[in-house]
Amino acid sequence: MVAHDAVILCARKVLLGLDEEEILEVAAHARVRNCAINHFTYDEPEGAWRLERWDEVVYGADLASTIPDHHQRQGPPDEPEPPTDARP
Repeated sequence: MVAHDAVILCARKVLLGLDEEEILEVAAHARVRNCAINHFTYDEPEGAWRLERWDEVVYGADLASTIPDHHQRQGPPDEPEPPTDARP
């Protein structure tokens, strides 16, 4: 699946059976970078999905600098992000 971070987080919630509080905690602390790989496998004997890899980057540092990281925060996590179109 190729999708935006919200869809990837929703898939993680459904596949791993997380409740709302758990997925919000994941969303607050586990980023989903552009072009990163998130890998789930189904364990038949257990009858459950398992998270194998999360936010794994497989491209080199030279390419990484050209991909925008929308999750870079300027302030502490509890500080709201300033609007991107803010004018002085």
